[in-house]
Amino acid sequence: KMYILSVFVRKRSVKLLLILSLSSLLVFSCSQHPVLKVAKTVIDIKEANYIVPYFLNLSLLNELPKKKNYKDTRNYILWVFDNLNYPDKHGMTGTIYDFYITKSGLETPVEKYDSVDSYSASFLMMLNEYTKLSGDKSIVKENSKKILDIVYTLAFLQDSDGLTTAKPNHKEKYLMDNCEVYGGLTAYLELAERYSELEQNQKEYYPRVRKNIKDAINSILFNEINN
Repeated sequence: KMYILSVFVRKRSVKLLLILSLSSLLVFSCSQHPVLKVAKTVIDIKEANYIVPYFLNLSLLNELPKKKNYKDTRNYILWVFDNLNYPDKHGMTGTIYDFYITKSGLETPVEKYDSVDSYSASFLMMLNEYTKLSGDKSIVKENSKKILDIVYTLAFLQDSDGLTTAKPNHKEKYLMDNCEVYGGLTAYLELAERYSELEQNQKEYYPRVRKNIKDAINSILFNEINN
């Protein structure tokens, strides 16, 4: 009887140890959320974290030339692709909201963004830099449709004067945003030169969109007196 009890207790102990180990592994893996791994270079990770993709795009754009391992960046890019809106609350596709992400990995979209033009443009610049440095071709080939949706947000937001509005249904047009949009379109055109999946018979369309933005920045937003 003592032997049977000993075996029973030992089995229960092993089972409990296994459960605790699996629980620890689950918590650890969730704390390695692809966004939080990138965000920790920008913010102090707390129990609940407000994530603005635009800031992470800029951070990666700055850090990419210094990196030797691009796995975290790739995982973040895939997360963005997985969380694009189809459509968002304004009816736009290819946009992304801000998120709350807990340390345990729980994601909650906020259903708002500070802008669409800068979010999309900064992502395209970062993606172009990532593919050039990492040599990762598959991420573009396997997600070309989503990249086309992202770049189209820039053309969609372009007003008749050539400038982009920050968000749909808004009239605000910012110098910084439009400069970023010019950079985003340049990045997209560089990607399209390297990947036929992105051409989509639009070789003349996006260069024209970019030219119109450049002309509008110089003619509308450039202040000759202060510059």
